[in-house]
Amino acid sequence: MNIAVDTSAEPARKLQTEAVHRLKPNSGLPYWDKAVLGGFQAGHLPQWARDGLTSFRRVVLDQRFPCTFATTAERNGQLVYAFAETATEKGDVKHIADAIVAYLDSLADLPPNKVDFQVLVVLIKPMMDSPLEEYGTMAQALLQSLHECDPAPWPAEIPTDENDPLWSFAFAGRGLFINFSTPANHARLSRNLGVCMALIISPRDVFDRVAGPTDKGRRVRSMIRERTKDYDDGLPFAPWSSSAYGEGAVGTERSQYVLSDDNETPISLSLKQCPFHAKS
Repeated sequence: MNIAVDTSAEPARKLQTEAVHRLKPNSGLPYWDKAVLGGFQAGHLPQWARDGLTSFRRVVLDQRFPCTFATTAERNGQLVYAFAETATEKGDVKHIADAIVAYLDSLADLPPNKVDFQVLVVLIKPMMDSPLEEYGTMAQALLQSLHECDPAPWPAEIPTDENDPLWSFAFAGRGLFINFSTPANHARLSRNLGVCMALIISPRDVFDRVAGPTDKGRRVRSMIRERTKDYDDGLPFAPWSSSAYGEGAVGTERSQYVLSDDNETPISLSLKQCPFHAKS
């Protein structure tokens, strides 16, 4: 008996597998560090990835850029990069998930002073003329897809209620500090890091050690807020981003992943749109 096999999707899957392969260095790691990006392998990256990296670096190395930690980390070669063709295709989501896991694993071998500045940057292929709302939808879908392929249970110390001030996105057993920057942020330039949508990712506990709910952390945030206001041509710092983790109002954490270009309409990841639940 002959059994018909549907192979109509095979060419598309093969093309996506090849695209993901081109976005990885020969080391087998799913992300790139300064040494590899400075070598010949970087020439194998597609043009959009090289352009995205160049524009990202141009922004964060600007002396006016408000987040001095990102500037210092890039100058010291401590940012690591992953690239993805899309934020929605299954193969791309898996690639981003693999990059997060490998990045978190790498921190175990670093001294504390290095861990504080070791940040994962994920750059996603540019979309032409997409509005900010579309980037918000895409960000929500990506986080949901990452959650669904999370290799670890939801951390016991992080609430599953997204309205809890202590809620944050978690992956691979760790709470994460994460935000998205988009080329559609025209007024809030501090959330526009070049031609690609960019995810900035670091462990929540590491970020809070630098800018958390302590006197030192509050001074750091105050300094960054002032620099951000100047960089954004006078646009006040987003009110839902002004508190330290755990000190904000309901929904503060999930309201600062993607920021709107005004201070009236937050782009908030709601439970209805993005239902994160503890894994059984």
